[in-house]
Amino acid sequence: MVSNRSTRSESSAIKGKKNKKTTPRSKSKKSNKSSKPSNTSTSTPLFAFTSNCIDHEKLKKAVKEYKYISPPKTLFERVYLNKFWDMLAEMYPNWLAPNTITLVGYICFGMPVIAAFVAGFTQGDGTCPNWWLLLAWICHFIYQHADGSDGPQARRLKCGSALGELVDHGADAIVTGIFPFAMAEVVGLGMDSPYFLLMYIGGMMTFFTSNMTLLHKQKQEFQDIDAQEAQQAGQMVLFILYCYNVYHGIEGRGLYQNFIIPFPSFVSSDQQIMIVNKLIEYHEYIGLPTTCSRISDVPCFENGSSNGTIGLNFVWLLVTASYFSIWLNAIKLISSLCMYYSQNELPKKTTKGNLVGRGFNNLFSQVISCAIFCILSINAWVLLNGGEVGKRDVKFFLPFFVTVTWSFGDFANHLLIVRVARINFPAFYRHRSWLWLIGLNVAMYIKNYNDGLYIQEAFYFACMITVLAYYSHYEFCSTMGLALSNALGIQFFTVPKRNRN
Repeated sequence: MVSNRSTRSESSAIKGKKNKKTTPRSKSKKSNKSSKPSNTSTSTPLFAFTSNCIDHEKLKKAVKEYKYISPPKTLFERVYLNKFWDMLAEMYPNWLAPNTITLVGYICFGMPVIAAFVAGFTQGDGTCPNWWLLLAWICHFIYQHADGSDGPQARRLKCGSALGELVDHGADAIVTGIFPFAMAEVVGLGMDSPYFLLMYIGGMMTFFTSNMTLLHKQKQEFQDIDAQEAQQAGQMVLFILYCYNVYHGIEGRGLYQNFIIPFPSFVSSDQQIMIVNKLIEYHEYIGLPTTCSRISDVPCFENGSSNGTIGLNFVWLLVTASYFSIWLNAIKLISSLCMYYSQNELPKKTTKGNLVGRGFNNLFSQVISCAIFCILSINAWVLLNGGEVGKRDVKFFLPFFVTVTWSFGDFANHLLIVRVARINFPAFYRHRSWLWLIGLNVAMYIKNYNDGLYIQEAFYFACMITVLAYYSHYEFCSTMGLALSNALGIQFFTVPKRNRN
């Protein structure tokens, strides 16, 4: 999981100063004009350049009215991260644009995944060598602190903008899909494990629902232990495993696969045995008999007692954290839904509660979109692992992983831009990312058809879908980025000369 915090600007309610001399009728008219979307509807043609469907005058007005509200700080940010990021910003040259810092961190985060696939480690199942652990630790470190220090650099040079937030959050959207690969690799889950799927899909949905909450409640909520702390924990896990393996001259994930978290003392021996047996039964039920040793310690039982340590494997920390994060953000989303029924909140909404992207109807459409994304992605994963007919083929892991990740980037960026540029989120049945996920499902069906008779054709088709998903994401980011740059009158990767002194 990665931070979806904007380090440069955050959404706030679009507002203007009230003029006491203005008549009620003119105030209403001004409010309606301010809340008009930059595009005309949620029915943007699927294959049209999004920027061609935008009223650029309204877009210019929207991004200039956009206001920043600083989000709450998490524990590590309060203790030392913000100070460290401010120090980094002081070390950067004045010509270095914040967007460039974000882009460098984003590229670094993807390098370990690219290296794993190029080297043939395609399953995320703990087969990557020690050098990969070091590379992943370095790249994750660079990403987190580039992502954190771009904001202080923007404030130092007085060049923060709405475009900066979209670049920052847009990078986070892709990184959210990549982060579980490293964590699965560390504990050796494998892409065929349901727990990998939980971290993968769960992390992306956490990012999306968190930004839905931000859109509807107009404030970003963080816990004391949140995404920044999760990134720090992930880096620590990578670095400790690397040092342990190098010191002992070994490779593998034995440190974490054998690391047992004992049950609390108030849990009786009989209860401990019952819990472990239930876990083993569950794993066998879902078809993971070889994964049992990775999940729980299986001691020798004699007459109902154990002569070994009973506990849970380290990987359950990741599983538990994933469940907690998913349910926590689901609760936040429900609170947004309840807000529209709260009489106390009604006066805060303008134009009958229908600011662009907000309101009950918009929230419902976004939730349905979220559900469709989950269903299509999970079904593709089930088919990826063979379904009932075919057999698993590891070469399909790469197109699956990349297609779902890029599709989510395209999906999430359409939501991120709603509150910044007042561009409507597409209706749930018109979103372009569904096409690539449906295509991925078709490729997996072909793979499994007739016991894998057309497996090579299915692979080529899956690769073609991957390329289209990447192009769709690139097209949206590039055209919208250019439209926002023109609206704000700034260069994407350049600091204005007047701000360099």
